[in-house]
Amino acid sequence: MTSEEMTAPVKAYLEQLKQRRSPSTVANYGLDLRRMMKALAAHDIQTWNQVDQYLLMQVVTELSATVSAASIQRYRSSLRQFYRYLLEQRLVDHDPTQDLALPRRVMAEPATLSVEETLALIETITGTAPLAIRNRTILEVMYATGLKVSELLALTKADLHFNLNFLTVHDHLGKERLVPISQRAQKWVEKYLQVARPQLVNSANETAILFLNVRGGQLSRQAVWQLLKNSAAKAQLQVTVTPEILRASLKAHLLANQADYLAVVQILGNRIQNMPLLSLKRIQEVYRTCLPTALEEGE
Repeated sequence: MTSEEMTAPVKAYLEQLKQRRSPSTVANYGLDLRRMMKALAAHDIQTWNQVDQYLLMQVVTELSATVSAASIQRYRSSLRQFYRYLLEQRLVDHDPTQDLALPRRVMAEPATLSVEETLALIETITGTAPLAIRNRTILEVMYATGLKVSELLALTKADLHFNLNFLTVHDHLGKERLVPISQRAQKWVEKYLQVARPQLVNSANETAILFLNVRGGQLSRQAVWQLLKNSAAKAQLQVTVTPEILRASLKAHLLANQADYLAVVQILGNRIQNMPLLSLKRIQEVYRTCLPTALEEGE
């Protein structure tokens, strides 16, 4: 429930606004601010001074799942004007809307898959042949971790830390991050390592790379894209599935389950200037709590 300390300043602001803006403009500001109050109340916010830039980014991202990009832009504008009023009235000591960058998902709104569509995509791969097990494992890992193709293909056996439920991931700049992985995806990786990979290894030129092609070498980016294309067609999905769409889908599913926005950003390896670094324990806690159950549990 929204506190009186949240609603009272809004009422006073709208009354002041009536003196210089049209009734329709005042009504729109009121709708925007009430929507934001409701969203902030879901995060146990009781006063406007408790809001910081990172919480606003999370709330804006959550709202973007149900409203248009134009509406999100309007919410930001309404909040900026409102916080100017709060500062003038000395009701807050900071302005969290200053330099607030909209998350990329709000700006571009890439397509995402529902949980059901994600399951359908992954479960198109069946059978016990080495390539079938490898392909199923790739889809399981791509969704469970949100890795980019380059990060997926760079994985080695040494990057797997299943006793602690995470992977070490190397980005294109050579920087490492720790990424949680579901029990379900772990079981598929273990099956791949035990059953399929030994049949793909080239004993004359063995490599530590995790995912191998039929010649025992590193899998290509084109092969992963083709796998996604074929699986989407088999699942009869009405969207062209790309690695970025799988990343966006994981992000959307976590946020829909009230995941901490900063934790999701860190999992995906995105960077926000001056963003605080969360502990692996906190990241894993958010991940376990917010990953859809159907895509977390092992088979």
